[in-house]
Amino acid sequence: NINIKTLLFLFNLSAQAGKNITIWCQHTSESGINIHWFKQTNNSVPIAIVYMMISYQLKEIHKHYLNGFQQDRILMSLNIKNTSLRILNVDVSDSGLYFCGWDSWVMTFGDGTNLDIKGNLSLSMTFIFGGIIVILIIIPLTMLIIKIQNRNTQEKGNSLFNSKDLLWQMTVNYYLFFF
Repeated sequence: NINIKTLLFLFNLSAQAGKNITIWCQHTSESGINIHWFKQTNNSVPIAIVYMMISYQLKEIHKHYLNGFQQDRILMSLNIKNTSLRILNVDVSDSGLYFCGWDSWVMTFGDGTNLDIKGNLSLSMTFIFGGIIVILIIIPLTMLIIKIQNRNTQEKGNSLFNSKDLLWQMTVNYYLFFF
């Protein structure tokens, strides 16, 4: 027979991918009790991340990481009335609802934080600006090549054709277009 009690306050937190974030949760538990962190995504069943016992002297007791979560990215800390979960180098897959809980005879759930991780914009922006630069170079060069071919065709029989004038005119057109 499992009894459940909730004290859940829901907070929202947004962050960019690659940042470090810290989620806090208040608890009302006493020493000798395990404090747990859970994650829930897309209305699925919550999964346990990590738990730790509150010792009588508030010394940190060994943390137990579960379900593939590891201490090199997720750090749990604990004090007398708060617990925190620090996630290093977050990415979009870290998005979800995080909440703490503690158990004695009744499992009690504390504050929840809905974490929303935005994708890394710098990579997207690199592709966008790269595409713009390529377009800005290809269009004027194509126009310049067409112009040269048209002039060469028109002036094939003209003995007064001067390549220095053409080069000068192409350079002026290029700078007028870009600057």
